[in-house]
Formats: sequence, C-alpha cells, structure tokens
Amino acid sequence: MSPKQIWCNESQERYVLAIAPERLDEFRAFCERERCPFSVVGVAIEDDQLIVHDTEFDNDPVNMSLSVFARQAAQDDAQT
Repeated sequence: MSPKQIWCNESQERYVLAIAPERLDEFRAFCERERCPFSVVGVAIEDDQLIVHDTEFDNDPVNMSLSVFARQAAQDDAQT
C-alpha cells in the first residue's frame, strides 16, 4: 500500500491520537506499562492543512485542506 492509502485506510484512522508534547513522556510510560507499542508520526500545526510527510521518499503523499477532509468525513457519515 502507498503511504496515502495507509493513511486513508479506515482501520488506521481510528487509532490516531493527539498527545500534547508536554505529556508525551507520561503517555510513553503508560504504553510501556501496558506493553502497547506506539509511534509519533507527526505534529499539529496552526494551518488548515493535513500534511503527511514520507521521510523515506521525501515527499508529501497527503497534502490537503482540513475542510476538504472534514467535508468528506461528513459525507461518509451521511451515507452510513
């Protein structure tokens, strides 16, 4: 699967968490205690943009406005 396909896969997007940087050590300790692996895959920015950067290929397979992303999610919800 391409990075974009992985990011947009429904099973993947359910498991994305936003953790405040100052609480990352606390979250890490919790995960270690529960033997639950995790990865930091990005940071939140002020812009109205969802950017997924692939360091292996040095590109942005996902670079879209959050309003488009939210609109698509609302349409998907309406269809279910």
